[in-house]
Amino acid sequence: MLPLTHQHNQPRVFVETELDAASEDLMNQRAGRFFDEHFDFVKTIQETGGTRIYMYGYGQQEVRINNLGRLEYAAETGSQSSNSVTRSLEAALLFMAEHEGLGSNDLVLREVELLKEGDLRGYSFGFGYDLQGVPVLLSQGDHPVEIEVFGTSIRRYRTFQRQSMNLPEILPEEGIRSPHRLIEDHFNALLEDLQRQRQARDEAPEEAEGQQMEALEGEELLEAIQDIQLVYLDRKETHRRQLLVPVWQITIEKKIYQFDAHEGILLETQPISP
Repeated sequence: MLPLTHQHNQPRVFVETELDAASEDLMNQRAGRFFDEHFDFVKTIQETGGTRIYMYGYGQQEVRINNLGRLEYAAETGSQSSNSVTRSLEAALLFMAEHEGLGSNDLVLREVELLKEGDLRGYSFGFGYDLQGVPVLLSQGDHPVEIEVFGTSIRRYRTFQRQSMNLPEILPEEGIRSPHRLIEDHFNALLEDLQRQRQARDEAPEEAEGQQMEALEGEELLEAIQDIQLVYLDRKETHRRQLLVPVWQITIEKKIYQFDAHEGILLETQPISP
């Protein structure tokens, strides 16, 4: 169903990354949770761009923390394979609770994907969180927390979470634009883009070249809208502290459009994976 209005004027919010990568002590403490008693044997590398790498053994375990506070963990899992999504999810939740202090009430499971590597099977889980009752999504479809499980072992774990700062919120006077108005304002561009997508999908390039595209009717665009959701878009820019803006995320067939909900400007688009 297409929401015609949004009564609450959702503010723009100043946030900062939970992990302050400017503090070497904090980074060491955070990384140390993943190595336990082996941390004394961990090799530390400081890259020019600010990323700090912690390595144990010959690649058995590795933690990377970049200058924005994004943490990535990787470990060898051998030939383990998953045969139960429930057991894999339990392993993921246990890992986060033990190493990050994250319980099931802190995050929301938003995506589950089956992973296949030869005969091995695993699962990828994407978790997110809300800010002022609105989901926070990362740029280009990434989730704030992502974890890959093979068997009952964690192969990869990535987290990039923000928290509100003690700064005044920004409430533009014009309020939140309705998605109905956004679609009207960008109707021709959205219709033409849908038309191009359908032709690229249905015809081979050599067949499509030089042919006249069959015009779509406006009703076809409306019928192709699959989902509309108000979110906060975290664009992962070059600052630990950032201003998050509310965004209308509109899914039309195989593409996602993200519009600034106050200004009506198209911020990003991204294809939906097959």
